[in-house]
Formats: sequence, structure tokens, C-alpha cells
Amino acid sequence: MTDDPMTRSRDRIRDLFRQMTSRWYILAMVFLTSMLFMANFYYKSHILYRDNARLDYVTNGSRHRRPHRYHGWLVVKSIKAQACPLAYFVQRTVTVRNNSAAIMTNVESHQEVISSRTHLPDNLWLNPSNSTISWTNLNIPKLFNATFLNPCWYDPPEGAARKLHCLPYFFLAGFPKCATTDLYYKMALHPQIRLAAKKEPHWWTRKRLPDLNSTMESGSLMSLEKYEELFDRGANCMEKISKLHLPGQVRLITGDASASTLWDNRYWRLSPEDTKLNKSGLTLAEIIQHYLPKSKIIVIVRDPVSRLFSDYNYFWKDVDILPSVEDFHEKAKHAITAITECLVNNTLRACLYEDIIKTKVRIKVGMYSVYLRDWYRAFPRQQIHVLRTEDYAASPETELKKIFNFLDLDPLEKSVYEKIRKMSKMNDQRSRTSGIEMLPETETMLRDFYSRFNRDLATLLNNSNYLWLNNTAS
Repeated sequence: MTDDPMTRSRDRIRDLFRQMTSRWYILAMVFLTSMLFMANFYYKSHILYRDNARLDYVTNGSRHRRPHRYHGWLVVKSIKAQACPLAYFVQRTVTVRNNSAAIMTNVESHQEVISSRTHLPDNLWLNPSNSTISWTNLNIPKLFNATFLNPCWYDPPEGAARKLHCLPYFFLAGFPKCATTDLYYKMALHPQIRLAAKKEPHWWTRKRLPDLNSTMESGSLMSLEKYEELFDRGANCMEKISKLHLPGQVRLITGDASASTLWDNRYWRLSPEDTKLNKSGLTLAEIIQHYLPKSKIIVIVRDPVSRLFSDYNYFWKDVDILPSVEDFHEKAKHAITAITECLVNNTLRACLYEDIIKTKVRIKVGMYSVYLRDWYRAFPRQQIHVLRTEDYAASPETELKKIFNFLDLDPLEKSVYEKIRKMSKMNDQRSRTSGIEMLPETETMLRDFYSRFNRDLATLLNNSNYLWLNNTAS
């Protein structure tokens, strides 16, 4: 039967089908393997971008909202810009080689005199092993390595095992819902700025101290060592640049963008005594100035009425009760009443800094001048840069140029600014609140409440734009 033509034809067809099936099987396996590899790569990339971009806003009380959706393109672009820019620093040196003074411009840094530290104790971190308040030493060096513009030091100082540790050179210190996220990631496009592993660690305001309403063992504390690790990416890059042996300082910096830094002083009464001024209670501004006296503080503020409405929509949109203008009015009215009643028996500072009043909206965050005055008491004016969200939104390039100059960084290339102009805004809520305006009586009530603090802020900054007289909140 094997000689039968029909049988031979059938056998050939069967063999051909087997061969084709085998080839398709191999191709299918290759395709599936490729898809699995790409899915795994995408997942890991997503985790990286999320960890660098997600926000860690903390609400009043126990309500924590889920991580928001962020504009991935800007985050990806910012992270891509974070490859260690060795070539940039080599080219920078070549550009100014004929003018050695240019390389050393503004070399004043954290390594200079730290005389203000003599009157404050070093025990400004709470011991997590104790069940009661116990202040222990915060082991931040009093002198940093002069090789770096950023505050860094080697530990151990010598030997093969030595490691470079760094703390932030700048603080994007506030305020929430004022475009801090958008500003942070656009600043990160500068080749001399390294992103921290987390945008908002809230270490100085919260993780350095326990939640007094919970136990010390709850895991809410973060050690100094863990905080330093957030800046390891920048430290590793700084060390690589230092090994190029280029003239001048390594002018690469990193920063902390916790939007709570400027205003969250909930533990100020518990801080050790200031022996020089003979007063109890230290503001966070005093503590940061104590350890990092050359820090650069960036503050972005927004019309406080608009800020409060945005804050309300941000925190309340994921709970059972949907945000509404009527609900916002009642919560704002209650908050004003709570602050008014608090002031009967307490100072304004106590009402803002201490956990005395409980409100459903963070009305006290918009009382900017109270916080800024404490920071100006601790730092020279030339180390604090204040800008308005409205000005930044209108001309991000102009405001970024001012910030980079304030940070003593090189001017940014025009091509980067062209890309910035095309970027969408990070964490922009206008699409979620488009067409929604607060009640006229709510706006009138809030403008009346904030007017005193706006006048104080305008006087403090000698700029009438901070009165926000022509704004319409929405």
C-alpha cells in the first residue's frame, strides 16, 4: 500500500502539516515568551516610576486616600534624565577651563562655619525602642565634605568600605496643592539635580517622630540611616563625578520635596529646650537650620481659597460621601469656627502647630505668613525663595530660571525649556473639577478669613500680588 499514489500523497500532506505545526508551535512559544518578558519589564518599570512619582499626602485624622493617577510621561522623562551626567560635567569643565574662577563661583557651602549649632542639643530624634518620649542623638556631622556642594560625608572616613552619605541640599517645603509635584519633576530635568528615591518622605515632620496616638513600635518611625538611603542615587553619582578629578566642587545636588516641611510643626512643644534663647519648643525651621544651616528653601504658595477647595476635592473624592459645594461650605465654616474658638485660650501658633483643633478641611495650611515668619527667623532671606503658583502656571520657564539661579546651578539649555512647555501638568485637578465652583457665600467667607494672613504675607514679602485680590476661586 505504500506504493499507492494516494497513500504517498496523504503521507506527504501529513508530514508537511507536522512540519508546519512544529514551526508554528515554535513561533508561538517565541511570541509568548517575548510577551511575558515585555510584561515583566513593563511591570518592573511601572513599579519604578510609581515609587518615584506617587504622592504620600497625609490627611487629617485616619483617612488616607489611594495613590492618584499621575501623568506618567513627565515622570518617565524626569527619571530618564536622572542617568548620572558624567559627560555633562566633563563638558562643563571644558567650557570654563579658560576661566578657573568660573568653576569656583559660589563655592560657599555647608562646610563653612556652623556656629549656630552650639546652643542646640543633638538629641532631636526619638528613640523607637522606648515606649515613652526619649530623645536621642541624631548623628549628623557638624562638618561635611568640601568636595561636594551638597551636604555629604564619608562613613567610615577612610578605607575600602567607606560610603558617601548625603542629605538634601534644598527643600521644596510647601505647600500642598500648590503645584509642588509639577515643579519638582520639572526641576528634575536639570542635569545637576538628582531625584530622591521618594518625593515626599515627610521625615523631618513625621517619620523622625512617633505618632503620639499610637505606640512607638507601630513602624511609623524612620531612622536617619533609612532617610539617607533615599539620597543614595545622588550620592553614588556625586562620587563617580568626584573620581573624574575635575577642578572645583562637585555641583550636583539632591532635595526633599515633602510638602509638609514648611507648616507641620505638631511636635514643637516636645522638642528639647533651646539653651541659647532659654525657651522650650523648637520649630522645624530651627531644627533644620541647626543641622543644615546652608539649606535652600523653596516655597510655592497659591491663593489660599483655591488651595483649600483643591485640597478638599483631592482628599474627599475617594470616600463614600462625594464632594459637593454644600459639603465644602459646611466643613469650611466648621473649620473657621474651630480656629476662632481655639484662639480664645491659645496663641495662634499653638492653634496651628499643635493638635488642638480637629477639622475636616486643612484650613490652617493656607495661613502662609505664620509659617514663613518662623522660617525667616531661622534662615537668612537669601536662602528662602518664594513663588506663586499662579505665576508658575503662567510662565514656568521664568520661574524655573529663578529657581535654578537661586540654587546656584548652571542655566538650563533652551531645548529643555522647549520640552517643558509641551509637558502636561502633574497632579492637575482641573479636569476633575472643571466647571465646579464653590458657592459665592463660601468664597466670601474664606476670603474674609484669609485676608488678614494675606496682608501679612504681602507685607512680609513686600509684594502686593500675595493679596490675591483679583482671583476667582474654583
